[in-house]
Amino acid sequence: MTDAPRTLYDKIWDAHVVHEAEDGTCLLYIDRHLVHEVTSPQAFEGLREAGRPLWRNAANLLVADHNVPTTDRRDGIADPTSRLQVETLDANAKSYGLTYFNMNDKRQGIVHVIGPEQGATLPGMTVVCGDSHTSTHGAFGCLAHGIGFGERADIEHDGSLFLWCDTNKDAPSAAQVQVMRQNNCGSELAREGGGSVNTVLDDAPISRAGSLPQGNSVVPEGFYQPR
Repeated sequence: MTDAPRTLYDKIWDAHVVHEAEDGTCLLYIDRHLVHEVTSPQAFEGLREAGRPLWRNAANLLVADHNVPTTDRRDGIADPTSRLQVETLDANAKSYGLTYFNMNDKRQGIVHVIGPEQGATLPGMTVVCGDSHTSTHGAFGCLAHGIGFGERADIEHDGSLFLWCDTNKDAPSAAQVQVMRQNNCGSELAREGGGSVNTVLDDAPISRAGSLPQGNSVVPEGFYQPR
């Protein structure tokens, strides 16, 4: 911990480090694990084969979104592979007793939309999902990463994720992003190297990194009530 100014990224990182090895490898506590039907079957199967229990059910939010019809769902899913993936997610959610928005639940939607929409994605959280678009949760003040099959099983089992940072450099790295308005023709995005994140519109700062409580992350549970 240092008294030097820190970005929001740095503050969230520091608040979630469980252990840091001498080589800079960090074990981060994960607040929220978003789960969909395409990349989760292997992780659940890996838990079962290894006899590993699920550590904290409330950290996981499941939704069927990649393989569900976007129009009429009365006849179910026609494609057999897509149907099998969704049925497997149904079974895993029931087997482990997890919060799950199935394809007929009115809260169902794109996994990266329902997180913020239902209050599962909150500022200051670490958020992971087996999907490359997970980084979009950073727009809500989160430290968010896409992860792989093996990492999903580890997070489901013990709620933590190994990440690498180089102790000989400023890590984790950050970049300054400035959004400037052009004259009557859209916007221009300028990226400059730096140690902070600052959003600027018409040269006036509109966003600042806020402070986070130190110590263990405390995440409210039981958000997901139908509206």
